[in-house]
Amino acid sequence: MQKRKKHIARRSLSHCWEKDFEKKKMVYLGATAGWGKTAAVKEWLNRKRCSHQYISAKEPNLASKIYHCDKTYIVIDDLQFIDTNEKDLLVQVLETFGNKRHFLLIGRMRSYPWLHSFIYRGDMVCYHESSLMFQRDEVVEYLDMISLPCDMETVNHILIVTKGYPLGVSLLIEEMVKGREKESLAQEVYES
Repeated sequence: MQKRKKHIARRSLSHCWEKDFEKKKMVYLGATAGWGKTAAVKEWLNRKRCSHQYISAKEPNLASKIYHCDKTYIVIDDLQFIDTNEKDLLVQVLETFGNKRHFLLIGRMRSYPWLHSFIYRGDMVCYHESSLMFQRDEVVEYLDMISLPCDMETVNHILIVTKGYPLGVSLLIEEMVKGREKESLAQEVYES
């Protein structure tokens, strides 16, 4: 039995990050829950096979963990949970190590006021929901990954109904796997 891949390759987003990290040291990915932020980052890092450390802002001593990290890329997820003291320390660490490491920050807001100085100086680039929407090739890859018949009519239908929202794409495809008709599913899932 073939092992199922865990994440869809987000090639266009990955390409953008590669270009950004040539010029910048920080990328912020902000969107509400369900947009696949963490999954996109993990897929990119796994495919890139680079030295990285994943840290949740929920963990205690966040700044200390970053300070002692020797990895090239540092992912800091769950910024929505960071407390004020850790936030202030994180800003200091980003100021100190911003030129020595690559930081990928993930949160649920479009941006946080305490990150604005990095954005205004051009040290950080931000991505939001529109960057995370599934593209045709990603829906095709998803359908292929789970061995569902793939035709452009089905792919277009999925994209139109879900507007590319990753969680919606996933839910609709998973229901299609169960043998439900895509038209009735779309009506049930998105019009109720």
